[in-house]
Amino acid sequence: MPPFLLRPAATEIDWEIIKGDAFDILMPVLDSDGVAVDISTWTAKAQVRHSENEPVLHEWSLDEGNISCSVDGVTLNVIGSQTSAWTFTKALVSIEIYEPITLKPRVIAEGTIRALPETTQ
Repeated sequence: MPPFLLRPAATEIDWEIIKGDAFDILMPVLDSDGVAVDISTWTAKAQVRHSENEPVLHEWSLDEGNISCSVDGVTLNVIGSQTSAWTFTKALVSIEIYEPITLKPRVIAEGTIRALPETTQ
């Protein structure tokens, strides 16, 4: 893999997810020139918390089997049965990727996530 510099700033997230919905979220990983970086050999994790010092409310991770890395970026699988159980309405979310050899973390996106009530239950 050729050397590259990732974008210096994390992408700002402002998500609204209706509890019970199921879909994938693709977050591209870009270099400093705005070109997509192949991170298929990397790992990633995303967490939802009320603040950085509070417990994790939801996690996307390899252990959970709901996140993956590819030539297109990081894909988070939003699973309806999991979102139906969310008790928060607004929280913080961040996505980190980890280099394959050093496991150095890099925050690629962070911001707010809102969990909207299911329309049909």
